[in-house]
Amino acid sequence: MEYSEFTRDSVKLHWKPPEDDGNGTISGYIVEKRDANRDNWTKVTSAAPISGYTVQDLNEGHNYCFRVSAVNQYGVSEPLEGKQVTVKLPFGKYISKKILYFRLEYH
Repeated sequence: MEYSEFTRDSVKLHWKPPEDDGNGTISGYIVEKRDANRDNWTKVTSAAPISGYTVQDLNEGHNYCFRVSAVNQYGVSEPLEGKQVTVKLPFGKYISKKILYFRLEYH
């Protein structure tokens, strides 16, 4: 899983389709997130398209984990879990009243 197009409260996730689709056409993906300091996953969407998905409502300074599961007519795949990321400002402090974007820091 890769990350791009991040803003002050969102990040776009990209992934490749699974190598084994269980002999069924993939109809979409389930995307989940969790705060890295917690154990429970929260479903972001159960209708992500094949190309990726933008996760919103993230908080500055929080570490997040994301996972994606493929869905087809036979069920749901095991999840693909991405690297933990931290949402934060690119220079560490507010430099103006208007915040334009955050940087994701990989762990």
